[in-house]
Amino acid sequence: MADEPDIVTTIAEVARHFGVSDRTVQRWLAEPGFPGAAGERGKRNGKFSLKAIEAWKLERDGGAVVDKDSPKYRKAEADAAIRELELAELEGRLIDVAEVSAEMERAIHNAKSVLGELADEIVDELPAAVKSATRGKIRKKIEQRVKQACQRLAQMAEGDLSEE
Repeated sequence: MADEPDIVTTIAEVARHFGVSDRTVQRWLAEPGFPGAAGERGKRNGKFSLKAIEAWKLERDGGAVVDKDSPKYRKAEADAAIRELELAELEGRLIDVAEVSAEMERAIHNAKSVLGELADEIVDELPAAVKSATRGKIRKKIEQRVKQACQRLAQMAEGDLSEE
């Protein structure tokens, strides 16, 4: 967890960092000398210095080190991550996949509609001096490119976002 900040704001983050349950962190909070303060339930307004807690734990436990590869630690980390997602959902910080998909489908449909009218609009703007055969070639080329764009949009709608 090299990218993890030193200051965290929730009991769940402390639990995840040290590979323990939220309840264990709550018990630590009740111990004298614990360096940290819990915030209001369901809010991210606590203040915990992970370095200070590590030093407190080492002193308290006589130098014991957390084994971050242990199944217990990994389970606690996964549980804390799930709780963080649940909190994010409650706070409205997550977006429903179905809503995003529906909006993408609407946007793609609108783009296809606009692209479909493009050839006529461009050919209509050509000067009158442009010959009919040339107009036809231009229209065909635009229609080919629009078809390619629409195919790409269809792939995107199906979830294929790979580069060509």
